[in-house]
Amino acid sequence: MTDQELRNAWLDTQTRLNQIEKKMDSAQNGFDYKRRTSLDNLAARYKRFAFLGVAMALCSIVWFKNHIIPNPYNTIIPSILIPYFLLAASMDYYLMLKIKSIDIVNMPVSTVCRLAAKYKKLHHIFMPILIVICCAILTLFTIAVIDNKAMVAGIITGFFFGLILGIRQYLKFMSDYKNISAD
Repeated sequence: MTDQELRNAWLDTQTRLNQIEKKMDSAQNGFDYKRRTSLDNLAARYKRFAFLGVAMALCSIVWFKNHIIPNPYNTIIPSILIPYFLLAASMDYYLMLKIKSIDIVNMPVSTVCRLAAKYKKLHHIFMPILIVICCAILTLFTIAVIDNKAMVAGIITGFFFGLILGIRQYLKFMSDYKNISAD
């Protein structure tokens, strides 16, 4: 092998190594991008739910003066709805802040995964609390309007519609948590 052939082989090897490094970097950046996007999606979703909770608490004030629900339920139901929605909003806001505190650029992957698992677990702790309270409110609401078949049908329809939307959102949350923790 001549000096020129050796030099050309060396340059060819160096070129191939550079190409491999670029592919690895772009794959790693794509993975970080996916992780970052999932973190952003989670934070944005928690923010929307927190905002929705506050909005629903404010809308619940209207129930105090309505004439659809008989006494004393027209006072009891909003008195329960307002703290319920504020509780839900505060839980979502807390999780949003925690998700936003994850820094995938400066934290090791193991820390990111550990924090994501921690907040996912916290999400699963908050859910049964809110679901139990929601079921109690729906039961109370149904008892209040039991004589009005149209209202009961509306409650049942709303329950199933909310259940479908809730499951759909839950699956989106879990998909984002999975993307964050994936290696």
